[in-house]
Amino acid sequence: MHPRSAGGPPASRGLLSPRPTPSLQDHSMPSTLLLAGGGLLALTSTLLAAGAASAAPMSGVTVGFGEAVPVNRGAFGLNNNNAAADARTNGDAYPALIKALGATSSRYLGGSSSSFWDWRTGKYIPADEITAIWPEHHGNWMLPLVADVARLPDGTLGPDNYAAFAEKAGVDVQWMTNFTTREDDQADMVRHLHDEGIPVKYLELDNETYFWGAEFGGGEDRSRKYIERVKDFTPLLRELYPDARVGVVASENGVFADEMHEKEDAHTLWNGVITRPAYRDLYDAFILHHYVMNQGTLDGVADGNVSDATLGPAFLTCPEVTLGHAIDVLAEEHGGIPMWITEFNVIGYYRIGNPDDEKPDTGVTDADAWIARTAHTPWNAIYQAGFWLMALQHPEAIEILNHHSVTNVDLGWGLGLPVSTEEADLTATGQLFAHLSHLAVGADGVMPLTFEGNPDLGSAFGGEEAGALQGVAVERDGKKHLIVINRGADPVSIAMPGGGAAERISYRTDRENPRTSRVKLAGETPVWRQGPMEPETVAVGAGGRVELPAFSLSVLMSGR
Repeated sequence: MHPRSAGGPPASRGLLSPRPTPSLQDHSMPSTLLLAGGGLLALTSTLLAAGAASAAPMSGVTVGFGEAVPVNRGAFGLNNNNAAADARTNGDAYPALIKALGATSSRYLGGSSSSFWDWRTGKYIPADEITAIWPEHHGNWMLPLVADVARLPDGTLGPDNYAAFAEKAGVDVQWMTNFTTREDDQADMVRHLHDEGIPVKYLELDNETYFWGAEFGGGEDRSRKYIERVKDFTPLLRELYPDARVGVVASENGVFADEMHEKEDAHTLWNGVITRPAYRDLYDAFILHHYVMNQGTLDGVADGNVSDATLGPAFLTCPEVTLGHAIDVLAEEHGGIPMWITEFNVIGYYRIGNPDDEKPDTGVTDADAWIARTAHTPWNAIYQAGFWLMALQHPEAIEILNHHSVTNVDLGWGLGLPVSTEEADLTATGQLFAHLSHLAVGADGVMPLTFEGNPDLGSAFGGEEAGALQGVAVERDGKKHLIVINRGADPVSIAMPGGGAAERISYRTDRENPRTSRVKLAGETPVWRQGPMEPETVAVGAGGRVELPAFSLSVLMSGR
């Protein structure tokens, strides 16, 4: 566990180095969680008998509220493929879904399409220009979209219409530039936005440009040519939008884990070049993409005994371990520059067992099959929630966190599909996104929960140490509401602080759910109450006890 993870054991390196998992420890001894401010939470790893006396202080685990931080609105951003003929942004149903989800920002254009896009027409550049940089046989998924988009009237998918969508959806736009194939046109795009009175709060300077060697060259040239284009562009941007936050493409090599997953010099040298003194003042944040949970990622963790108990802790601790590693690396090596994680979530469901995978090893291990089974389930939703909690805990380090994506429901990544302005089909992950965003956004503040003596899971992600509990407290109207993930195979029981009633709402991984549920976007019943997961709700009186199920996320609604 990294030093910035609240209450975790000391950091150790060696992420993503599989190791055999020890047997799960027997945490049957009762402990007490002492809440800052005098409240007590008694905690055991076994169920407390119904009707037992209220907890008395005992030595053991203590929990406190960390220092309050501002609510991080950037934690609930979105990325979607807005460069397709069926992108839906020009209708009314899609913005109604986005508003109901409680999203706060959305990316335009989004993903690799941004590097091959003509903002003037709102269309892709010619296909032969695209394949000169990204050959068809190198997994180029965009090419089937080019002809369909070309048939649309000019401007249909242009920035003006997207600005109108954002206003209807109630989101800020993360505007993206194309420095790969239309670098000379980007100044005019910013002038156009300014002349039309379109606000620019965030500007993202292209997408994954470290891949485009055919345009930028190899070795150090690749990063230097990219950042020089940024340097030529930035003065106009600062003149027209002096308060805009600007993100620059950074390499993920060595950021989320120690390993350099890309060995080519163009990747290993990238961050060193873009942070040279001549360039460092051009931007405010690193743009990073989190694609860690993939084929082979959990191989070796279970030591041949694949089950929820052996793989679940490693799976659910991945967000905290990897983002914590990134926070530490950027603090130590780059002065604490903030992160914009403009794409995360993509568990490699599409790679597992895919014979067309470019990787030489396409065999499916038992651990891969376990990962594949998390699609469309509470496991996926709670995994994503680990990211949201980290962003809420560390707003100074994680400015933007974009869930990818909204509508890729078939791949197991999506939040939902629009049906009409009144209805949508919501996934389990969309349900939890809506619940937590509506709880956190607009709150008075957020406090990380610290867990001193948090029981060691013994099987955290990448061989790291981690405790079973991860959580934050959200303060609204003078009341603290705890959001806690139990990442362990054992249930945990807590006694809520006295002085008021409480409610525990839990999302459990041991419950089955349909892939989507049809929900009403307006009305008295919140969207998250209608989703495919059935939250387990328990009312608890003053001084009562409440159980946190194994492998679950619980929202503890304090009565005071």
